[in-house]
Parts: sequence; structure tokens; C-alpha cells
Amino acid sequence: MQTTGMIRTIDKLGRVVIPSEYRKYLNIHSDEDVEVLLTSDGVLLRKFTPFCVLCGKKDSLVEIGGSHLCHDCIAAVKQL
Repeated sequence: MQTTGMIRTIDKLGRVVIPSEYRKYLNIHSDEDVEVLLTSDGVLLRKFTPFCVLCGKKDSLVEIGGSHLCHDCIAAVKQL
């Protein structure tokens, strides 16, 4: 992992600003979700990508009740 020399301060509410250059590069906009993951080296932030709650696929998704399902899993559930 490379360092950039960018230092950010965490405010009293635990927030930190992601540099605009990073947000542009990752195509992250206001009010979009990011994942916060704990790693052995620290904290990892990444743009959240919805996934099928049954199989984990990230394409051909339909949102149902706040969760996402792919078309294959929807077809499988319909057969039950």
C-alpha cells in the first residue's frame, strides 16, 4: 500500500473527510454508502457495491425489501 502524505483529523463525532481526489477516483458521491472494514493493518474504506444476499453475485440485482437478489436466485426461489 502506498502512502500519499495526506493526513486527516477525526472530529469529535468520529468522522473523517475522504479527500476529494480519492472520491473522484473511486466515483463516490454525496449520500452514497461506503463499507468500513477492519484489517490487520487498520481500517479500510471502500465504495459499497450491493450483492445478492443468497449467492453473493454483484450483477443483475433486484432490490426487494431493502435486500438485493440476483435473477438466478429469484428464479430458484420461485421454483420452491
